[in-house]
Amino acid sequence: MSTIAPRQAPRMHFIDGLRAVAMIAVLLCHANLYAGISHIWVHVGGHDVNLANVLQSGHLGVNLFLLLSGFCLYWPFVKGGGRAEPTLAQYAYRRCRRILPPYYVTLAIFGGLGLLQAVTHHQIFHRQLTIHYMEAWLAWHAVMAHNLSPAHVVALDAPLWSLALEFQLYVLFPIFVEAYRRWNKHGVLLLVLALSSLYRAAIPPAVLAVDPLNGFVLMYSVFGRCFEFALGMYVAYVLSRWPQGEKSPLRPVDYVLGAAVIAGGIWRGHVFTDAAWGVVFAALVLAASRASGPIGRFLSQPFLVRMGIFSYSVYLIHQPIIMGVGGKLAGHHLSNVALWAIVIGVLLPALIGIGYVYHLLFEKPFMSTKKPNVASTTASETAGAKTPAVSEAETAPALNSR
Repeated sequence: MSTIAPRQAPRMHFIDGLRAVAMIAVLLCHANLYAGISHIWVHVGGHDVNLANVLQSGHLGVNLFLLLSGFCLYWPFVKGGGRAEPTLAQYAYRRCRRILPPYYVTLAIFGGLGLLQAVTHHQIFHRQLTIHYMEAWLAWHAVMAHNLSPAHVVALDAPLWSLALEFQLYVLFPIFVEAYRRWNKHGVLLLVLALSSLYRAAIPPAVLAVDPLNGFVLMYSVFGRCFEFALGMYVAYVLSRWPQGEKSPLRPVDYVLGAAVIAGGIWRGHVFTDAAWGVVFAALVLAASRASGPIGRFLSQPFLVRMGIFSYSVYLIHQPIIMGVGGKLAGHHLSNVALWAIVIGVLLPALIGIGYVYHLLFEKPFMSTKKPNVASTTASETAGAKTPAVSEAETAPALNSR
């Protein structure tokens, strides 16, 4: 890796706000799914809309999280400053230190519960488990390769599949950095899009329909999802050249490329859909970066910023809890309105609270010790310095599961 010189500056709070919004969408999606809420009708513009169907789109948080991950890691490279670039060994150590301790605690908790079920035959998870299976589950997850195994990719704690994807993208990150540095950035981004799309197009549709787990492993591998990460890096580059109050540095080719990817998502869904949503979220990040705009002001609200900071912990533990509670709620044959009230008023606040405690115990000790003033420092205050920073808290991999 070549020269990097990040410098200290006010945090970009809208990044944490985006992460919080994505986290809430994921929680609502999974709570709706496992509680068995089939319909929640709302009247919008003279039409009845089934909100339950809308909530299922919460899985798109993975697209936003991948984009933000690429953005946050690449931001220091495009801003410059006074510190020397870390070596590859230092980079690997910092990434592992940031994500692995709370991740391995999660493995110990849910892996231990799985082993307990296998030994005692008491139903803890909603499937039969054997000691041999749990040993393999722990081994695949320990080496961050479980997204390559159909038998383990979404078992017990499904969202963990995306941690393996994130880890593999970290391995590719130095390659993307050098490529962006040495060659035309548009050309690099187009090449990543082309290679990723060709890979996805080569997966037979029959595999996706007949063998969903194998299709999941193939479609959502690092080769199928690297475009969003690379696009996030490109957004960081664009934003570094767009001080507050100045004209956007985007060129016509950016708009043409974005429109083409979105059109591709409409035309060939399984090939381009994730890339198309990546473009949509790239536009959202750029819009949110404008401190004077309503999106930026909303996403910089202190309550969203704080939730975004510990969203990784919520992500790690939420799904098994939702499955257990949601399954019991669904078994009581409550009305959809009652289920919805319990989800919004009890389950979601409880998950956020548990996630915060988990963050304090197992995540915060491995984060930056610098404490941001979330109430006063917003994106608008970075206009003079023109160097808003992304802290360690903002580079946490808080991805959701499909």
